[in-house]
Amino acid sequence: MISGLDVILPPHKCVECKGCCVFDKEDLWEIDGIVETVPGGIRSDNPQEFVCVHLGEDGCKLGENKPIECAVYPFRVMRFGNSEIIAVCKFCKAVMDLPLSRVVDFAESKADEFSKLSKANPHIIKEHNQEYVILGRLLR
Repeated sequence: MISGLDVILPPHKCVECKGCCVFDKEDLWEIDGIVETVPGGIRSDNPQEFVCVHLGEDGCKLGENKPIECAVYPFRVMRFGNSEIIAVCKFCKAVMDLPLSRVVDFAESKADEFSKLSKANPHIIKEHNQEYVILGRLLR
């Protein structure tokens, strides 16, 4: 999806954490797009927690076939006022532990890829919220 994402977020970090595949009530806005694109959707044994049905011991069982939102996480194209921005989820410890300048440089270097991805898949664009740190603005 976004080339080089594995350099800034090595897959083994995702497997160790798996936090992006577990949602709480505040993350319900995320689930709509994922349920539409993930066969089987989300399971919940606890009304406070929702888990993707494809989360396995070694991470996502869908591999390369995961939804776009999942494939580019913790990055996201979001609306902020009249602009579209690239943002990163502040709860992704692996990325947030990096120097912010490195994360911003990565996002800026991938702006064209994020722009093309969001143009082809406008459903992935969500309204900005406090869980995401703004990294830069997409120019269309």
